[in-house]
Amino acid sequence: MTSRSRRKESCRAPRKRIAIICEGNRTEKKYFEGFRKEYRISIIVKPSKDRTPRGMIASAEKMIKELDFDLQGGDEVWCVFDVDNNSEEDIIDAVCSKVPVHCAISNPCFEIWFLLHFTLHRS
Repeated sequence: MTSRSRRKESCRAPRKRIAIICEGNRTEKKYFEGFRKEYRISIIVKPSKDRTPRGMIASAEKMIKELDFDLQGGDEVWCVFDVDNNSEEDIIDAVCSKVPVHCAISNPCFEIWFLLHFTLHRS
């Protein structure tokens, strides 16, 4: 076999995937999808049907299994909790779960932050 007929093996590392489970259907989803477009990274944004912290962790665990996430290889799963709708105890309980999920707490005024982040303003 000549060197021309051999196929080069891919040297590119597999693309890291990030899944984000959030409470909101619109604002949070649009915000995180904007990151996907801007930085060309693989982000899967899924609003949780069960908006309690435990329900969101359960959704994340299900997603890890269904999409065969490689958490050891760099894939990440995040749950974004809204402090407006959840008690501190419920959030702490979810953060302390045994499911390997990163947790973030959204700003109480996420929509305002979203507007400030993506719209032009003078001061």
